Amino acid sequence: MNVIAKVHQSLENFHESERADIPVGTVLVVAFIVVPLVILLVVFRKQLVTTMKQLWNDMFGQGVQGADGK
Repeated sequence: MNVIAKVHQSLENFHESERADIPVGTVLVVAFIVVPLVILLVVFRKQLVTTMKQLWNDMFGQGVQGADGK
């Protein structure tokens, strides 16, 4: 077997081993959605925490009131 045939066979084996179950397009779409979301969550984390705490306290902070309103 000559050198060119060996290189060709090696490249074919390498190419076959590089095939993945998940297409690259799917990975890129997920990355383009997740990465900006994580950046936004990190940048606005203080505002989000304040807002969520306020909403939580507005909804559940007073507890369950009885029939007489106490």
